[in-house]
Amino acid sequence: MNLREDLGNTSDYVIEISQDVLTDVEEILFWYKLHSEELSKEFYKYLLFGLNNILNNPTGYQLIFKNVRRCLIKKFPYSIVYKLYKRKSLIVIASIHHNKRNPNVWKRRLN
Repeated sequence: MNLREDLGNTSDYVIEISQDVLTDVEEILFWYKLHSEELSKEFYKYLLFGLNNILNNPTGYQLIFKNVRRCLIKKFPYSIVYKLYKRKSLIVIASIHHNKRNPNVWKRRLN
C-alpha cells in the first residue's frame, strides 16, 4: 500500500504528506494487521476515502485550531488533521491522529 500513489487527485488542491504521516499510517496498519488483515484493509480504505473527501471539499471539515481542520475517519477512532493554505491551494496533512491521543503531536508538526 502506497498512500501517495493510491490517492486519486482530481482536485485543484495539492496534498502534502510528510514522512511522519506515512510512518503514522504504517504503525496504525501494522497494529490493525496484528489483529486482523481485513481490519487493516478496511482502515486503509476509509483513510483514502477521508483524504479524497478532504481534497474535494477542504473547507468542509471542523476547524479545530487556527487554519487546522479535522476529518474523522469512519468506523475508526482516528482523525486526519490537516492545515489548509487556500492561497497556495495546498493541504498539508499534519497527522493521522488517534482521537484520544495528546494533540501536541500534530501541533508540533505544524510549527
